[in-house]
Amino acid sequence: MKLREALELIQQARPAGTERARYLLGCSSTPTHLQTLLQAYLLREHPKFEIEIEPTLYGDLLGSLERTQPEGFTAVALVCEWYDLDPRLGFRRLGGWSPSLFGDIVGGVRAGLARLQHAVEKISAVVPVVIALPTLPLPPLEISVPAQTAGFEAEVWSPTWEFARWCGSRSGVRLLSPAELDLKSPSSDRFDLRTELSQGSPYRVTHISALAELMSRLLAPAAPLKGLITDLDDTLWEGILGEVGVSGVCFTLETGAQIHGLYQQFLQSLAERGVLIAVASKNDSALAEQALARTDLLVHRTSFFPAEIHWHAKSESVACILKAWNIGPEAVAFIDDSPLEAAEVQAHFPDIRPLVFPRNDPARLLEFFVTLREWFGKPKIRDEDRIRARSLQRAATAATVQEAPGDPALQEAFLAGIKARLSFQLSRNAEDGRAFELVNKTNQFNLNGRRIPEGRWREMLAQRDSFLLTVAYKDKFGPLGKIAVLLGRRVGREATVSTWVMSCRAFSRRIEHATLRYFFERLDVDRIAFEFETTERNTPFQEFFADLKIPESAAILSRKDFDTRCPQLPHAFDEIPAHV
Repeated sequence: MKLREALELIQQARPAGTERARYLLGCSSTPTHLQTLLQAYLLREHPKFEIEIEPTLYGDLLGSLERTQPEGFTAVALVCEWYDLDPRLGFRRLGGWSPSLFGDIVGGVRAGLARLQHAVEKISAVVPVVIALPTLPLPPLEISVPAQTAGFEAEVWSPTWEFARWCGSRSGVRLLSPAELDLKSPSSDRFDLRTELSQGSPYRVTHISALAELMSRLLAPAAPLKGLITDLDDTLWEGILGEVGVSGVCFTLETGAQIHGLYQQFLQSLAERGVLIAVASKNDSALAEQALARTDLLVHRTSFFPAEIHWHAKSESVACILKAWNIGPEAVAFIDDSPLEAAEVQAHFPDIRPLVFPRNDPARLLEFFVTLREWFGKPKIRDEDRIRARSLQRAATAATVQEAPGDPALQEAFLAGIKARLSFQLSRNAEDGRAFELVNKTNQFNLNGRRIPEGRWREMLAQRDSFLLTVAYKDKFGPLGKIAVLLGRRVGREATVSTWVMSCRAFSRRIEHATLRYFFERLDVDRIAFEFETTERNTPFQEFFADLKIPESAAILSRKDFDTRCPQLPHAFDEIPAHV
């Protein structure tokens, strides 16, 4: 993004009452251009927010961070250069570059990193912190020729990478990838000594833009996609199954089809991270099942659910898969080697993300993988991620034994027979990543469709009258993990619920009714006020309110009315000790 484009975006009028997001930018150089571009990129990510960027004090990054009061900020972004760790590693201060000083300089770097870690630990307990480690080259201290590292560079980088490993262990800290920055901003195009000496601004504008773009992605990360639908012939493997047979399809280096084997490996990795993987293929189903059962395949047959294999249009297969997953097309990628098939699917599902498999262009495979990583990447794998696909398959099994809902007696017998158990936890735990993820990606059973920035999430839960109620579920078909979240405040005998979401995997099991039962009893309140808003996607929540006769215009439910209207609840209950 160019500066002119950034300024135009910033100057666009925002509607009255727009919610504000306030970020702290930690940078000890003159921050003007970085501040402008970061604000613009964040506005592009969050067009419905008013974005404010507050810079730290010029020339004193570590001191500014140590004095920072993070309350009130949405998140903190900081760029730490070598001269922030030891001034002798910069060009604006003179302190000596002689080899006799190397040990002392390395000690200064270690001390600076210790100060930085202490400050980041304090700030990240309240709001997220995004860190870019030194992006500019070291000054010419090394005694060897430029092509050789004689030891000093390794000495200063060693504690820096120790700090980087520490960042990776902190849930509230996100480290900008040096490799990704290298792709967007080659190291030779980053530093401008002239402007550093004259203005205290060491960065070229192209480098500032790359920094701002990548930091904005970490400050306002997009929700990862949930599912991937893949073709088989010339995509999962090379060859047309109906022509070459089960043993004729290939995916190895020896057969010249290595890119298909690499794709299989990538799919298996996604599946083990909790991404839903399905098949949409125009093929003979019996033959395809034999090929998918080959023991040398690098993706397991059990990783695919469902497998829509027939001769109908791919869009029909996608419709069946989305129904089985119970998610919208905007959360799904569709992979096929045919641009025509990809276009046909997107014509029926405009929000799906099609991607053509580069079967005739292996050079594009890495770009293909990078795109998928952008779509599906997440910093941490949780237990709920690992059981997602299995729980959907078990739900499909349950559906085959569930009696028709038109017969109340049979429906009650079914619910009683699945041995459902709910586990509730009442807390103010802002570190509950699964709860935060559910709130920001669930659409259908969603009280109002609101998304909550991480800083705001922490701020809400820091209030003493707030509560976070999470619900985990399991039955005889297996566990679903943590599937529901309520967030709100309690004052006296009344509670206000500002957020309530539940995973679509938990529908039709009266979990929402059981949650209200627990809520009334555990919080000992007489009535609940819900901050309800109708959205395009929350029809299941609207139906739930209608079932309990809760008016959408004044969404209030008394304990007496709930006791009168609540259906029979067959669940067993557990309570997990509170985490405050």
